[in-house]
Amino acid sequence: MVTFSRQSSGVYLADLPATARVAFLYADPQKIDPTFELTAASWLALNSAGYFAFFEPSATPDWASFATHIRNVFGDPANAQTQFGWFADASQVPPVLVAVDWSSGQPVVAQPFSLAFRQSVTLTVQPSLMGGDPTITFDDSSATFRLNDSSGTQQIFVLTATPPSGGSKRGSGWLATSITSTL
Repeated sequence: MVTFSRQSSGVYLADLPATARVAFLYADPQKIDPTFELTAASWLALNSAGYFAFFEPSATPDWASFATHIRNVFGDPANAQTQFGWFADASQVPPVLVAVDWSSGQPVVAQPFSLAFRQSVTLTVQPSLMGGDPTITFDDSSATFRLNDSSGTQQIFVLTATPPSGGSKRGSGWLATSITSTL
C-alpha cells in the first residue's frame, strides 16, 4: 500500500515534497480527498479516474504549476486514455505517456511506449497485435506497478542498447526473458 497525501496545490504525494518521485491527481479537479490509498484493490476501483506522474525530485518545485501542467497534459483530447506519464521537465521535454484501456475490466496498455535511460538504453513496451496486451497491476507487497505479458510470448518488452559513443544500434534489441516488468 502507498498513501498519497494531498498538497495545497492539489497534487497528491507519497513522500516529502523535496524527495517525491511520483504524484497522483484525480481526473476530477473537484475531488479533494485528504489522502489516496493505492492498493491492488483501489487501483482496480480507480479505473480511469486518476493520473500518475513520475519525475525527478526537486528541492524547490513549483507544485501548483506542475499540477496544472500534468492536468493539462493528461486532459488533452490527443492524450485520451493516458494515466501514466514520465515528466523530465515541466516545460522543455514532452512527457512519455502510457494509455490504459479499461474496457475489458482489467487495465491493459493500449498503445506502444518507450522509456529511454541515459540515452543509450531504451525499453519499449508493445501491445501484441494478436491480443494478449500487457495488463497493468499494482502489487501490494512490493508497492509497485507491474506490466504483465498475458500472452506469455515475452515479445511485448524489448530492450535496445546504443553504444555510448553514438553510432548505430546493435541488432534489433533483446526480448524479455520474463512475462512481468516492474514500473
